[in-house]
Amino acid sequence: MIILNTQFSFNPLIIVNNNQKLVTKILPTLEKFIHLFPQKSMHNGELLQTFPVSGLAKQQHTLLQNFLFDQHLLGSYVIKGHFANPTQTHFWLRINDLLIDLNFGQFKNKNLEISPLLNEYFERQIFVCDQPQNLIYRLYHHG
Repeated sequence: MIILNTQFSFNPLIIVNNNQKLVTKILPTLEKFIHLFPQKSMHNGELLQTFPVSGLAKQQHTLLQNFLFDQHLLGSYVIKGHFANPTQTHFWLRINDLLIDLNFGQFKNKNLEISPLLNEYFERQIFVCDQPQNLIYRLYHHG
């Protein structure tokens, strides 16, 4: 969870080869989106502006899809699928083979059947990748 009331650091996990120009264009838009559409959430007994809020992945990715469209960044789709094993229903955004997950960090400290080497990556809240052969990318299952 990104807490916007405190020092905010936009630090997504980015693994791209083919879509570098698109990602360079999208990143400032993603950061702007996070600041424009925070949620209110209780954290340690205090009401804070946070992003994202667990359980709102579909809503947040649909809102991002509309925001990207408004910014003339067309061609994104909200995908419903599963993440890892045991499978958890999850939503993310796709633009061709580019995957954007605003809720990636929610999988930190979950009992997922994945390589322990991948756990450190869940420190990042957002995942952006265009490499279907990537170990993390392969944890996303459409359908």
